[in-house]
Order: sequence, then C-alpha cells, then structure tokens
Amino acid sequence: MIKQLFSILCISILFFNASCTSQKEVVEELEEEQEQNEEDLETEFDLPTLVSDSTLSFLRGDDTLSASIQDLDLEYLEITAVVLEHNNQQISEGIFSEDSTSINFPIDSKELPEGFVNLEVKLSLKEVLSEEEVEVTTTISMEVDNYFPAIFYESNYIQLQYFSYTDVWTAFSIDLFYADLEYNRITDIYNVANIEGDSLTLEIPEGYEGQEYFLCKLINNTQENPSSNGSTVTSVGNSMYIDEISSNGASKINYASSSNKGDYKSVTVAINNSIDYSLSGRYGKYETTTKDGYQFTTFENIIDPTAIKRVTLNDLVISSGDNSNIVVLSYINNGDTLWVEEDQLTEPSDWKALPYEDRERLLVSCFVKSDGIVGQIYNMFDFYDENNIEYYKTKKVLNENTEVIYSLRADNNQTEYYSLLTTTTKELPFTNYRNFYSPEDFGISIQDGDVTINNHNADYFYKFVMVKKLDQSNPNFRQAIYITLNKSNHLAREFNFNLSSLNQDNTNTLFDNLPLNYEVNVTNYDDSYYDALNNGAFKVNWDLE
Repeated sequence: MIKQLFSILCISILFFNASCTSQKEVVEELEEEQEQNEEDLETEFDLPTLVSDSTLSFLRGDDTLSASIQDLDLEYLEITAVVLEHNNQQISEGIFSEDSTSINFPIDSKELPEGFVNLEVKLSLKEVLSEEEVEVTTTISMEVDNYFPAIFYESNYIQLQYFSYTDVWTAFSIDLFYADLEYNRITDIYNVANIEGDSLTLEIPEGYEGQEYFLCKLINNTQENPSSNGSTVTSVGNSMYIDEISSNGASKINYASSSNKGDYKSVTVAINNSIDYSLSGRYGKYETTTKDGYQFTTFENIIDPTAIKRVTLNDLVISSGDNSNIVVLSYINNGDTLWVEEDQLTEPSDWKALPYEDRERLLVSCFVKSDGIVGQIYNMFDFYDENNIEYYKTKKVLNENTEVIYSLRADNNQTEYYSLLTTTTKELPFTNYRNFYSPEDFGISIQDGDVTINNHNADYFYKFVMVKKLDQSNPNFRQAIYITLNKSNHLAREFNFNLSSLNQDNTNTLFDNLPLNYEVNVTNYDDSYYDALNNGAFKVNWDLE
C-alpha cells in the first residue's frame, strides 16, 4: 500500500514538473514574440514621394492629370485613398495602374476657374503594423484654358457709329467670330448689335490643341455723300480686321464707342467793346448780347471732347485788322466764359510753304491738346502768295494751357508704288520729312497662293492690309474690301471663313474667289484719327500681279 502511494506521488510530481516546464516555455515564447513585435514596430522606413507626370501645358475640357508614387514599400504601408483637390475640395479620385505606382486623375476642367490654379494630390496611407494613418501630398500648378477672352462692346455701340462729322452712314454692322491659324472659322458668327452691353464669352472647341487664334471682325457700312454735280454718291465699305490673339493673354477685350452724338455744351466768349472785330470758324448756332463793356457771344451745340472722341473740334477765329487769333470753343467748360482783351490779339506768324516735288502731295494739319484731350482744328492757317511763293499764316491760340502740334502727311505717289510718311512738330517749319519707304525695304514672296511679307526693320510694329476694289463701273457707287492682319506677317490669298450665314452677298462673293491682282499695304499705324500725330508713321502700298 505504501509502495503504491509512493508510485502515485512520483507520477504526480513528474506531471507537475512537466506542466511547469510547458507554461514557462509558453511565457518565454510570448515574451519573445512581444519583443519581436516591438522591434517590428520600431522599424524605420521612409514615406513615398509623389511626382507629377503630366506633360500637359494647360487643361481644356475633359482632361487627365497623372502622377507617380516613388519609393512605396507595400510591406509596411497600405494605400487607402488618393484624390485630387482644388481649394480643399475634391475634384477627382485617382485611378491606379496595376503595380500601384502611377495614378491618373480624370477631371472636367470647366469645374475649375479660368487661368492658373494649384491642384493638390493627396495620398492617404495606413501603416500595416500600427494601423496609424499618414498622408503624402504634392502640388501641381496648371493653367485652365477653356474660354476665349471675353468680348465686350458698350451699350449703343452700333448706333453711335452712325455719327460722323463728314459722312452720313445709312447702314453699319459688325460681325465677329474666331478662326484658327489656318483661317478656318471655329465659332458661330455674332452680330455686335445683338451682344452690345454684355460680355460675349465663348468656349474654345475642345479638340483645338493650341492657344493662338484669330479674332475676326467684319465691318460693313454704307455712306451716301453729295457729289459736286448734285447727285448722291453711295459708297459701300467692307472691312475685315484679323487680330492674332492668345487665349492665355488678356481676359477681356473692350470696345468703347468713339463718338456720342448727344454730348454737347454751351460756352461763351466775351470780347472787349474796344475791339473792332469779326468772327468766323467752325461753330453753329450762337447769340450775342452787350453788357458792361463786353460783347458776349454764346455758342450752342459745341462738341464736348471729353464725350465725343476723335472728331474735329469747334473753333472761333477772331479777326481785328492785321491781328487774327483762334479760340478752341470745345476746350471751354460747359457754361463758362472766355474773356478776350485787345492786348491779347496778335498777328499770325509767317512761314514758307513746303516745296513740292514730282509725284508728291503734302497735307499740313493742326492739332491741339489740353488736359490730355487731343483734337483737330481746321482754321489755324491762312495762305498768301508773295513773288510766286506761297506762305502760311499761323494763328495763336487764346485758350490757356493749350499745346499746339503741327502734323505733315507727305505722299510720294510713284508709278509702281505709293508711300506716305507722317512728321510732327511743335515748331514750324517742317524739316527732314522725305524719308519715304518703298517696297524694296520689305521682303515679299508669293508661293502656292500665299503672300508673305517680311520685316527688315524690327523696330516697328507692322500691319498688313489687302485691298481689292469692286464694281468700278458705276461712278456713283464705290465698293472696296479691306482685309487687315495685325501681329502677323503672313497674308493668305484664300480664306475659308464660311461666311454664308452673314447673308451679305458682296462679302461672300469676294471671299469665294480672291483674284490674283490686289493691293498690299504695309503700315506701322492703325488708320485711327490720331495717326497724324504719330511721328514717323508710314505706309507703303503696291500692287501684286
């Protein structure tokens, strides 16, 4: 019995020892595993980097941006999300490649503002062991270019064009559209009368890859002017202006009216009664009264040059004996009076008229400037002949703070070409004005129906104009087409503007088949009213066979 109990005790001890040994080993294994996990958690690794892979120079319509993930260790990091944001707003969710190294972001760029924007790529990651979340970002700067520059014509622009000081326009219209660099129309045609007062913002065709375009304006006008024999001469003008522009340039193109028929004023000139004088000049209705030793002459409907641009100003010539002076009525403020005393009046100064040469024509004009407002006056000069020599008599302006600028436009009308040169001066007489340009100063070539003109003088900005005169059989009906290219030295003989929707037969017929013989103008000014003030401005015209 004792022996049996002893055997049982021994067996129990053995089991107890074995059990203790097993528990110890488990504990040791757990401790080792915990230590290993802690070591694993303490393992250092670098976060990946994001790099933009996009080769796009701008975004237009539905487009795709791409980026790549560099140095991503998937043993330690798990990708949870990748998005593209603008101003902290998600605009696209990334689409991964099979190896998760590159990402594409499909976007609708019209959801973004026009111009340059900063887009942020956000890559969200989770550490495999700690499950801690981390984020990697990069910024992509891109230009969004979905729209042409907005075009704005001020209200009543077309109506105000009917007013011209010397012409009567019985019809006037402007149509505009955009064309590509091959002269193919890529937008609808818009009539300015229907859009004036509002901005016209047109979307660039999504398939168009560039940012350079032509803004084309078709101007059609009809003038009816009396001729010397009492009949009416009807002139139809068709002008096309083609401006090369960039959609990443100015965001808005503004057109302001050059005239406003309704802006006139009433002014008064008070002349001392001691002066025996006579009045002449460019003015309309007036009324004269006498008071306090002065004769007050009030002129109505005087042009206000702050409201009516590029017109001839109203002037008043005061003559007294040998004295003759001029008052610029348009420079007197509305309701104000300009006072004239006898000691202010002076004799005109003389200068010898310019000698003419063969095939030459000279035109001298006078401009005045006050408070930044420039206008032309016609009554500055009188002429007289002495010993068969012609002289100019130049009057003095009585308005204060008024600058006088004289302009000479010299025409050299040779058999094979025509040249014009403008010279300005503040002191008479004119000198050194015969530096005319000729076609030899420009390189010109005709090949495959295209005309190319090269500039030899890079100091000037040039404009090229093609002119074709139409229907010369009727002396009382004149018609011409002017095709103007600005900022370009390439003139294409054939145009593909698809102008049928304009319903202007004379214009459509012209563009259907431009002839081989037409006139080319090269000029460094824009035919505006103030071109006569551009010292050194020139024009050269010649015919191409």
